[in-house]
Amino acid sequence: MDVGLVPALFAITLLIALVFGLYQYRKVTRARREGRRSVQAEVRGEPPPRPDRGG
Repeated sequence: MDVGLVPALFAITLLIALVFGLYQYRKVTRARREGRRSVQAEVRGEPPPRPDRGG
């Protein structure tokens, strides 16, 4: 087995995880800014989020 294969696979996996995490973070922050609720929150019957009071 090639020695350089394991670090390359690790780097690719790490890059994919970072991109996916950034995508999820942006999706959540955009939904929060627009005041949308997640499907899980609707199923649990949680009240809609209040807009942030901060600047």
